[in-house]
Amino acid sequence: MSNLQIVTTPDGRALEHDGQQIPLPALPVDATVHAYATPTGLWAGVQKPGEPRPVYPGSGGQKLGSVELPADEQAKEQRRRAELAALIESQRKAAEAQGVTVNGIRYSGDPSNRAALLEVIQFAREAQLTTFASWKDSDNQFHANHPVADVEQALQAIAHRRGALIALEGQYATQVAAGELDSIEGLSWEVLS
Repeated sequence: MSNLQIVTTPDGRALEHDGQQIPLPALPVDATVHAYATPTGLWAGVQKPGEPRPVYPGSGGQKLGSVELPADEQAKEQRRRAELAALIESQRKAAEAQGVTVNGIRYSGDPSNRAALLEVIQFAREAQLTTFASWKDSDNQFHANHPVADVEQALQAIAHRRGALIALEGQYATQVAAGELDSIEGLSWEVLS
């Protein structure tokens, strides 16, 4: 077996063999580096868990061996923070979808309902309507002679709530980036409407 080793350089980690070095990616998972001597020098392929083993694609390559590449701690932390930020965004969207209640009627704040509300308000303005003969709310309840003004008020309240939730998500994301927030447990999505 040859003298393959992982070394740390000023630019990160590298695979070294007989004085030749190949930079290696900073991965958030343990991996295996497969090395080949080729007519043009050292070649390496990195195999992450669950992936097929890389093989030198050219001719004249001779397998030198494999060496384990431990996960890069900084890459692991970056991935953890990215996953946490995605969970926070998902929670914000769920809080948005709850919507608002105007005069006892709930209006969902999810994207499709926001678009539908805007569409129906535009129609009502063009048709100079002040009420809808029949209105189906976000809880699947029907209402006769529903005021257009209530729908307009709901859309404005949804927009205000959405802005406040996005601002709150931004605060949480900043805390994640600073390493001050490690979990979504106990996050509050209560905002003033």
